[in-house]
Order: sequence, then structure tokens, then C-alpha cells
Amino acid sequence: RSTFRMCTFTGNSATNSTGGGAIRNGNGYNGPTLNLTDDVLWNDTVTTANPSTAEISSQYGLSVNFCDVKGGYAGTGNINADPLFQSSSSFQIQLLSPCGGAGIGISGVVVDFNGRARPSHPSMGAYEGATNHWTPAGAAAGPDGNTRMIWNDGNGNVQLWAVASSGTKTVVT
Repeated sequence: RSTFRMCTFTGNSATNSTGGGAIRNGNGYNGPTLNLTDDVLWNDTVTTANPSTAEISSQYGLSVNFCDVKGGYAGTGNINADPLFQSSSSFQIQLLSPCGGAGIGISGVVVDFNGRARPSHPSMGAYEGATNHWTPAGAAAGPDGNTRMIWNDGNGNVQLWAVASSGTKTVVT
């Protein structure tokens, strides 16, 4: 039984007929069950197979839970939403990432790839999301009538949010 927990797979490519740009479980023999939990599988590619298998291809037992999989994947707590990486070279997630706090706690996993503490509702992927660390630092009415909220992560990083009366939040750039 193989397990991947709190990993981020992105930018990988497969050039075979069965897919699996990020994960491929099987090679014509009876392979092990593969378990994925709290992982992000996004923007992986496959050049010769069905594009729907770009992230995951499995011929054997597969359990995928509390993962963000581009194109979607059946399982408990899975999502199919842009993880909002910080940039194309930084796979830490942004403040409004749908992966922030969307994972499930895993016994024995107490820090992320950078050594940041994992809370009881961790983020999906290798990095703990900013969602769990930002605190409000102020609020005021904006010229459009929406509330503007300033958030601080305690490390000198600040973001300004516009919060509409409907409750929709957007980062103001």
C-alpha cells in the first residue's frame, strides 16, 4: 500500500498511452493500492492519452480523499478548483485559495514543507495556506459602498479585501 499525504503535484508530464501526468499506478502487473490524502494535483499533462487522465491514471486500487484534482476525481472531500498558487514557481497557496483549511488532519503530520504548523483543519497540498494565519487589521467603507478590510499575516505581508454586501470577498490589487 502506497500513500501520498499533503503533497503538491504540478507541471508534470506523461508521454504514455495510459496517462497519469502526476500519478500513474500500474504498469501491466498487479500493483498496490494507492492512497492520496490532502494532496493538490494541478496542471499536469499527458501527451498521448485521454486528457481526463492528465492528473491520475490507475489500473489498480486507488483512494483519493480531501484532494484538489484538476478535472475532478471521485472521493470524500475532493474539490476541482484552481488552488491559487502564489506564482508559477511558488506553490504556496494564496489567501483566498479553496485549498486553505479544506484538508483533513493526518495523525503525525504536524508541519508543512516549510515547517509551518498544521492546524486541525489543514490546507491541501505541501504548504499550509495563508488562510489559517491572516488576521484582520482594520476595516473601512470603500467608494463603491463595499467594506474594505485590511489583513495582516504577522510577517509584514498585508492584503486589502473588498467585501460586498452579499459576502463575496475579492482581493483588491
